[in-house]
Amino acid sequence: MLAKATLIALSTSFIALSANAGQHDRVAFRYQAQELDTAKGAVKLYDRLAKHAERACTSPGVRSLETRRFEAACTEQLTDELVSRIDHPRISSLHNETEETIRLALD
Repeated sequence: MLAKATLIALSTSFIALSANAGQHDRVAFRYQAQELDTAKGAVKLYDRLAKHAERACTSPGVRSLETRRFEAACTEQLTDELVSRIDHPRISSLHNETEETIRLALD
């Protein structure tokens, strides 16, 4: 059976841009629909998605606090957009749990 890969391509012009992501850059993320068939697969997919967003939005090396804040906002917005585009209850639930955990940790 052939597995259909889904590609999500987003223009970073709709996302808070970091020094690493230019106005015309595109971010592509591929996943297999069957990755969402199990909770374990969804967790792995979400982890991969979050790391992908972070890599797309951050630059290596020493950066100013302002740049790091900008990159964090970009990562958050890109993760939100990817989760929204996948539009699956398992991924959305994981994302909401992660955001809640982060909010509680910052309080």
